[in-house]
Amino acid sequence: MRKRPVFASAAALAVAGIIVTALTGCATDSSRSASAPTESAVALGAQVVTCPTRAQSDDDFIVRKVSVINETDFAIKLQISDADWSCDDYSGTDNPSALNGVVIPPNFGSTPLQIKVAAKWKSPWVKFGILGKLGSPDVPWISIGNGLLWPGSFDGYLPCLKETNKGSECVIPLVDKTGVNHGKFLFSGYDHTGNEDEKYFNSLRFYPAGS
Repeated sequence: MRKRPVFASAAALAVAGIIVTALTGCATDSSRSASAPTESAVALGAQVVTCPTRAQSDDDFIVRKVSVINETDFAIKLQISDADWSCDDYSGTDNPSALNGVVIPPNFGSTPLQIKVAAKWKSPWVKFGILGKLGSPDVPWISIGNGLLWPGSFDGYLPCLKETNKGSECVIPLVDKTGVNHGKFLFSGYDHTGNEDEKYFNSLRFYPAGS
C-alpha cells in the first residue's frame, strides 16, 4: 500500500537562498497521472511534503545533492504533481516536492539552487512540467516544456523526454506553444559555453537557445 505524503505546515521555507512558501494541500494515492502545466497554472513556492525518514543504504537507498542552474535570461518554474510519486520511494523532505513550484531566476555566474534527493536506487520516473516567464515581470507564466525525472542512481535526478532515453539523449527542448525555441534542459557538467564547471560539475542546467 502506498503511503500518503504529509504536507509541511504553512510557513516560510528557505531553499538555497530562495524564500518560498509551503502550501498545505491534499495528496491522493489513487491518481497516478498528470498533465503538462497550463499557461494559467500558478504556484507561489515549493509545496513541501514530508515523508517518513529512512536510513541510507548503499545498495538500495541513496542521498544525492543536486545543483539546479538556470543559464537563460528568463525565470523558470518547475511543477510536479504529488500524484506522480510516492513516499515509499523517498525519505523526509528530500523528495520531488522540493522542486514543485520553485522559481529559478536567471542566475548564471551566481549561486545556483541546491537541493537533496533521498531516493531508492530504482525509483519510478516522475512527470514534471517547465514554465517560463518570458519578458517583463508582469507577463504570465507559460508552458515551455515537460518530461520525466529519473530519481536515485548516480545523478540524483536525470531529466528525459521519455523513459527509453539515456545519457546524451536526455535533453528536453524549451519550446512554447508557438514553436519558438527558448533553450534546453539537461544534466551536464559543462556550462552553455562548453567550459567544464568544476564547482558544480554535475548539475541540472537550463541552457539558452543556440547554446
